[in-house]
Amino acid sequence: MQKRILAINDISCMGKCSLTVALPIISSVGHECVILPTALLSTHTAQGFGDFVSFNMTDQMKQIADHFERLDTRFDAIYSGYIVSPDQADYIYELVNKLADNDTLVVVDPVLGDNGRLYRGFAEKNITAIKRLCSVADVITPNLTEASLLTGIESDGVHMTREGVDHLLDALSTLCKKKIVITGIEINDGELTTAVMDVERGETALYTRPKISGSVHGSGDVFASALTALYLDGTSFDTAVEKALDFTLSAIADSAEDDDSRWYGVNFEKYLSGIKGI
Repeated sequence: MQKRILAINDISCMGKCSLTVALPIISSVGHECVILPTALLSTHTAQGFGDFVSFNMTDQMKQIADHFERLDTRFDAIYSGYIVSPDQADYIYELVNKLADNDTLVVVDPVLGDNGRLYRGFAEKNITAIKRLCSVADVITPNLTEASLLTGIESDGVHMTREGVDHLLDALSTLCKKKIVITGIEINDGELTTAVMDVERGETALYTRPKISGSVHGSGDVFASALTALYLDGTSFDTAVEKALDFTLSAIADSAEDDDSRWYGVNFEKYLSGIKGI
């Protein structure tokens, strides 16, 4: 039977990220994607679009989730991303505990910041609430900045030694007891590393790829959505990480050739048909 993923994230009407990324990627793997919007934004929040319009959807998402509960809907996976406020994070924590059973895959992308800084409008309370949510996750997918914010271990959000990465993974294992993926680490010049830890087995692995110059908004959402969909599909976790990584990097390389893509998001669409086999 087709599997069903509940994606809890914002809708950015322009600028590919969050739910407008999750929906097509999850669907392309063959799963149903049910959405629960945390916020509605005219564009994503990066400075390239200037001022944006934003609506906090906490009240509406509670009503929507109540309806899901009345329908007695079961979800094979719950995947969360951008969360507006600490109160909303606390509500999602409670919702996960209500909706998830022992077989539900719970993935938390702890969206907090990038390039060594918290996102606009976030503070220490946001970090504390996301830490709590990470405690009920089977998989967490922070970038290096978010891993540093969650653990209190300093970094510039880009560079870290191998020893520092091991230290970060160990610290994160106190928050998430199952699987940890840290993206966007530059250990060696010209290379980007993704660090993975299977906490239950006590195993770690590093996946290194050539660094693509520049940055493209929404790449973290592309990776986390692909990883969630592939892992739920029955792909081994290590293979799902590598496939999601290569899928994301193919799209970033395509986008790097288009100046507009750096603001409008990752050009992932043309690679969807090969996501399982890439």
